Amino acid sequence: MSTAAMPEVMALFEKRLSPEEAAKRGLLKGDTSSLAGFLALLDTFRPDFAIVEP
Repeated sequence: MSTAAMPEVMALFEKRLSPEEAAKRGLLKGDTSSLAGFLALLDTFRPDFAIVEP
């Protein structure tokens, strides 16, 4: 299990910070492999995708 403060969690979800980098900085404590696996499941998409309408 990993623990982190809210600003670090937001940086992780926004992909501004990787779990490995957070652990190196001492911002994330615990096993980072489960968190990295969870973050890999999150969708990534471009907000300017083409919308096709009939």
